[in-house]
Amino acid sequence: MVGAKRAQLALVLALTSHGVTANSEGIAVTVPAKDGGKLVAALKTLAERPAPEVEVLAQLVPDMKRAKYDAYLGDELLARCYASEHIKAARVPIIAADLLSRLPAGVKTTFET
Repeated sequence: MVGAKRAQLALVLALTSHGVTANSEGIAVTVPAKDGGKLVAALKTLAERPAPEVEVLAQLVPDMKRAKYDAYLGDELLARCYASEHIKAARVPIIAADLLSRLPAGVKTTFET
């Protein structure tokens, strides 16, 4: 998986871990308008903290089984394998900070709860 896609998946999973309904759609991450307040709060938290643990994010994926013998792996090892191949969590704080800096001033106050 290309690095940008791996970082995008990490962001979607990190937002999900903060109660935000986020989806990858091509090169975009979509969030329903009703989650706007949660989105800003989650981005602030993600920007201020160290990168989330990749194995923790991987456990949020409904079906991590991708390879022939994945069905025989335990959950912990499967999460490690999936994370190493598909998730780049180190970029999450950087992306979150960048997204916050790009929000228009009115949007930040409109969505905050």
